[in-house]
Amino acid sequence: MEYAALIGGPSDGQRLDVTGSTQQLVDGASLITELGTYGPGRRTHYEGQPGAPDRLRRVGEIP
Repeated sequence: MEYAALIGGPSDGQRLDVTGSTQQLVDGASLITELGTYGPGRRTHYEGQPGAPDRLRRVGEIP
């Protein structure tokens, strides 16, 4: 299994199973969260970085 660390935002420090999805995560992922600016059930957007597939940085939240 492969994991990526979530950096920033309400999920900071958590790890996401990215097995088989490493290249797709450079484009980003919107994850449902129970914490955040807009309350439970909203999405926080994370983007990967070329050369660092094991880290996803928070870009913002989707209301």
